[in-house]
Amino acid sequence: MLANSLQKNSATVLYAFVALGFAFVLLELVIMGHTRGGQLLSVIACVLGIILAVAGLAATNLRKVIAIVFVVLALAGLWGFLVHSGARSFRKNAVTSVQVGDDRTLQRAISSFSNLPPTLAPLILSGLSLFGAAVTMMARAGTRMETARV
Repeated sequence: MLANSLQKNSATVLYAFVALGFAFVLLELVIMGHTRGGQLLSVIACVLGIILAVAGLAATNLRKVIAIVFVVLALAGLWGFLVHSGARSFRKNAVTSVQVGDDRTLQRAISSFSNLPPTLAPLILSGLSLFGAAVTMMARAGTRMETARV
């Protein structure tokens, strides 16, 4: 009985996981203060991911478009990965160029190096987006099969 209920409502359950995943990432970004300048791209991507997941539930006739937008949204995570990777190499070069005699500068460089941006964290947006696209395509196929039965 539970298995039948889960299978019948699988799209709803999976869309809820996608929306909650984006909501948790958004919450973390806001708590960490990742909301200035170019960092807003990740915040916007999370909000858009939540909106797309909710729209996938409601707008069954737009699921093909929603799946495409989810795939495009995955590019935001790849962009963040590239930006974070670039910041990592920039900071590493800054630390290696510091002369040992200047203690204040050395302390700042070491502090900056220890606060490196997480390289793989932006890929969470890509993963959630691709998961949302897969759920949308699955739900779209399920809708077409139900329509064919009637």
